[in-house]
Amino acid sequence: MDTRFDGKTVVVTGGGKGIGKRAALRFAELGASIAICSRTRSEIDTAAQEIEDAGGRAMAFAMDVAEQEQVREFVDRTVDTFGSVDILVNNAAVVGAPGRYNVDLVDMPFEDWDLVYGINLRGPALMAKYAMPHMIRKGKGAIINLSSEVIRREMRGRAHYTATKMGVIGLTYSLAWEGAEHGIRTNCIIPGSVATELLDGFHQRLAEEEGIPFDELRARFAAASPEKRVISTDEVADLMIYLASDAASGVNGQSLFINAASAMQ
Repeated sequence: MDTRFDGKTVVVTGGGKGIGKRAALRFAELGASIAICSRTRSEIDTAAQEIEDAGGRAMAFAMDVAEQEQVREFVDRTVDTFGSVDILVNNAAVVGAPGRYNVDLVDMPFEDWDLVYGINLRGPALMAKYAMPHMIRKGKGAIINLSSEVIRREMRGRAHYTATKMGVIGLTYSLAWEGAEHGIRTNCIIPGSVATELLDGFHQRLAEEEGIPFDELRARFAAASPEKRVISTDEVADLMIYLASDAASGVNGQSLFINAASAMQ
């Protein structure tokens, strides 16, 4: 894809590892200035350094996307540093509270619900609230939200995660309507299993819970796809690049699966 983002600023939440980090690096390779945030300072500092070592421009900001004042400060600092916010990638997410990833709702401490809701759904809404005015002033922008294929899978013990990832799709559709008159397109990517540290950790915990080898558990998830594989972070990043580019000028309010045709489980 012959696409460049010179002179554009891309904001990526959860940009310290996995999909977010790979997206940040790819957009930087294509000329964009990058603002990344995460709750983990060491991760985003490392990611920003990798971007700069490769000749790009990056700013790292440690924050919680669920905290309104931190989001406002992050967006303000991004504009002060790079002059604009042109593309927003709402990638930050958690699957549950540490040590309690699979808990039926009746047994769930409700602070777990609040944690997941805050990062997975309140966060994208806050980021859009503060980023969109800068896009409106320019008369152009793109927002890319990340949902998850869990919305169509049997997923006991993750009511909070599934509900928020379904909510992201509704947010996407609403923002597409609100932004359209200002030249802002909002779309959603729905990944299946993606080869990241997060997935490895989840598979390791699940394998331990089921008392089976890690490789057997990973093969079971891969078997859900007729291609017998999981998606790479590069493949997700490439879809983001397309959705952020002028090549996708007619794509707005859409939720796109990227899952190697994996079946529902």
